[in-house]
Amino acid sequence: MVRRLVISLLVIVLTLSISVVPGYAEVNPPLKISLIATHVMPEYDTTDVLVIHGINFMNNSPNDYSGEVRFAVPKGTTNNIVVENTPESKGNDSHLSVKVEDKGEHAELVWNPTKPIKANESYPVHLEYYYNSLPGTGQKEFTYTLFPISDIDQAQVNVYQPLKATEFKMEPEGKFAQKDSEGFNIYSINTASLRKGQNYNVKISYNKTDAEPSIKAPTSFQTTGSSGKEKGSLSSAAVLFPMVGMLALVILIAIKSFNTPSVDVDSTRRPKKSNPGNLEKKPSSKAESSFAQEKRKLRQKLLDGEISEETYREILADIEQDYK
Repeated sequence: MVRRLVISLLVIVLTLSISVVPGYAEVNPPLKISLIATHVMPEYDTTDVLVIHGINFMNNSPNDYSGEVRFAVPKGTTNNIVVENTPESKGNDSHLSVKVEDKGEHAELVWNPTKPIKANESYPVHLEYYYNSLPGTGQKEFTYTLFPISDIDQAQVNVYQPLKATEFKMEPEGKFAQKDSEGFNIYSINTASLRKGQNYNVKISYNKTDAEPSIKAPTSFQTTGSSGKEKGSLSSAAVLFPMVGMLALVILIAIKSFNTPSVDVDSTRRPKKSNPGNLEKKPSSKAESSFAQEKRKLRQKLLDGEISEETYREILADIEQDYK
């Protein structure tokens, strides 16, 4: 009887020890986030809150990873966009196909990378969405929550004070970082590492007597996103990749200097909004393929500085007219 009891206890101890061994699948998932720079912009070009993330995922396993990539967002997001910023995707502004899964407290954006993520290599992406409409005037208040569903080594949250807003407050209090080229005051919070399930909340409040968004979205080249709202502009998309490239450089610098406690200040430079119309799709005809090639060549000329943005728009309009 005593021998059986001893054997049972040994089995229990062995089972518990196996469950906490480093590298066990439930404890050590394949992907974690080495660095995330989040830009929270209430009432930027709509009455919603625009959120843009620069995320550097890391495959910390010894094997290539070709499964789904997941990122948690608040429930009720619209115009969900994911664009890869890998070396192979340079010059390609296609948006990945994203599905949304309800997880109760939050939702998760789920997508498949265009190619396997190599072992011990990074996978940088640009991710954005709108949520939480703040219409009207007067005192406004909301809480932005970062939901880590995997470990995060380093995070920075940048909050943009709406133009014409007064009595702006953040909790925790953000440090003034800079005034950007559009006139927004940016306040930043650098966080320590966040573990899976350790939600991080930033409470934001301000007073606004003007019901209009800070930036008037251009009427030309607007597209309809997943929510049916007209948001985004082609001119914004045209400069997306240089800005994302800059963010990628900041990410690489930050990764190499993780022994320092804060993210490089340049991570406050947000990447421009993407164009919700650039959904990933295969050309259905030879004409569509030629159209895409001409657009890519034209965009590359803009990025290389060979033509101005005004010339880019004019030529693009001619190309679109030719293929109608």
